[in-house]
Amino acid sequence: MAEHPIYSIVMEMENAKSIDWNEIGLGLKSLAREIAAVSATGFARPKVVVSHGGPDSDGSLLQASIEAEAPELMQVADLTITACPDGRYYELKNNGVLLTEGDIVVFLDSDTVPQPGWLSNLLQPFQQPQTVCVNGHTYLSYDDFFSRTFA
Repeated sequence: MAEHPIYSIVMEMENAKSIDWNEIGLGLKSLAREIAAVSATGFARPKVVVSHGGPDSDGSLLQASIEAEAPELMQVADLTITACPDGRYYELKNNGVLLTEGDIVVFLDSDTVPQPGWLSNLLQPFQQPQTVCVNGHTYLSYDDFFSRTFA
């Protein structure tokens, strides 16, 4: 395996029509920061695949919205938008995988904000050829009834 394996990121946008762009924008900007940090260590520019549940015709509007909200993401990654009409969460993820490049696929939910060091910590174990899978941590806020129910 190469010193720095090629990776892609798949992000589902199950809720693309009803998302809060302030919330999603924060996550996209954080993702761009994480990609820039690992690229500075020698990783190649990744492909970010956004898989949404609407028709193909929604793709150009979604791409324009992402580019407007987080232009820094376009500077560090190649963005691909793909539709999976009426796709649900896991269907969207599986649909996105079809367009990835490289040996590593990183899954990211569109409504999360990557924490500093997240991507480098996730990719680091792949420097060892015996590594086949890693996962990150999930933290749930519990500051209201709904979030306490899930936490």
